[in-house]
Amino acid sequence: MSRIEKKIPFYDIGESYKELKSEIDSAVARVLSSGWYILGKEVTSFEEDFAEFMGTKYCVGTSNGLLTADPDRPGKGGVREMNRLQ
Repeated sequence: MSRIEKKIPFYDIGESYKELKSEIDSAVARVLSSGWYILGKEVTSFEEDFAEFMGTKYCVGTSNGLLTADPDRPGKGGVREMNRLQ
């Protein structure tokens, strides 16, 4: 049985940062200046922009993808709990 090996190149985040440096630095400065590292205007703005981009009415920002992977997890902001709260 033959084995095919394919090398996947490592993503160089530094190059992307260079391209978007002023926009990223400005956003980081706004967050740090506001003192709102959780929730706040920046998160609300992201949620509204992303919901519009996705063509949906709502978007809920989470700290990571793991929180969104278990929609039935009670008390953790899962999809079913959000639907219940509406």
